Order: sequence, then C-alpha cells, then structure tokens
Amino acid sequence: MAILRPTRRNRDQFMRTMGSELYSTQCRPWILWPIDADQATGILMHRRTELAAKPGASGDSLARIDAMLAALASSARAAKALERRLTNIGALVGRMFDAMKFDFLFDPARQLLSIGYRVTDGSLDPNCYDLLASEARLASFVAIAKGDVPARHWFRLGRGLTPVDRGSR
Repeated sequence: MAILRPTRRNRDQFMRTMGSELYSTQCRPWILWPIDADQATGILMHRRTELAAKPGASGDSLARIDAMLAALASSARAAKALERRLTNIGALVGRMFDAMKFDFLFDPARQLLSIGYRVTDGSLDPNCYDLLASEARLASFVAIAKGDVPARHWFRLGRGLTPVDRGSR
C-alpha cells in the first residue's frame, strides 16, 4: 500500500482516506444498517407466521418473537438517529477543518509554529512549539494536511531522548 502524503492538492483525498480508514476499522462493525434490520425483521416475521400457523403453537414463543421485533425496530431507529448525528458531526468537522488557518503562525526561519500571535503589534510570539510530544503535534499534523505549512516542519519538532539502563539511574 502506497503512503499518501498530504499536500494542498490532495488534502481532501488525504482526509477522506484517513477518515474512511478510521470509519471502516472502528465504526462499521458496530452499526446496524437499515438493510440488515429489514432482513432480520423479514426473517423473524416469516418465522412468526410459520410458528403461528402450527397447531398448538406456544404463545410464549410468539411473544418472544414479538419482543425481538420490537427491540429490532427500536435498535434500527437508534442506528438511523446515530447515523444522522455522525453525518452532522462529520460535516461540522469538515467545516471546522476548512476554517482553521495555521500559515500565519508559521515561522519560516525556524520551520516551527509560533505559540501565538500578538494582535497589539501584529507580530508572532518569538516562542515556538518545538516538542513532538506536546499539543503542537496535532496542530502540526492538521497544518501539514491542509497544506498550510510544509511537511518538513514535522521533522523540526524535537524528539527528546530519555537515558535508558545505566544513564537512567
């Protein structure tokens, strides 16, 4: 599988790929799609009809099938509501993603994001986020994916080392 690197031209494809990969591995198995609910309802209704046609059919068995049908209908409604909510959240996230602007925070000399912008004098704060293991990691990832900063910025984030074995005592 080829690695998709984010650029300004392919950012939509990159985010869709990342999103669909997350969706297919994390969400899909847990969502009951309406077609599955319809198929299950059809099977239960067929079984209920067969059972009701038998002489001496147990009312308890029919009641259990009715309870399963009610639970299935309730689950299908909940799944549809969840799907609508997730679709709305996805749209909101897309709008938020498009609205984020990082290029004005980028210090081209240091190849890092400034920690802020001084509105009063119209300048960048001289301090920069430079540690990979910080909140800057996510901002950097998004800024690169949007094409607001060059990918080489990622490699300017520091990766502090911790002594191991003899050096850690």
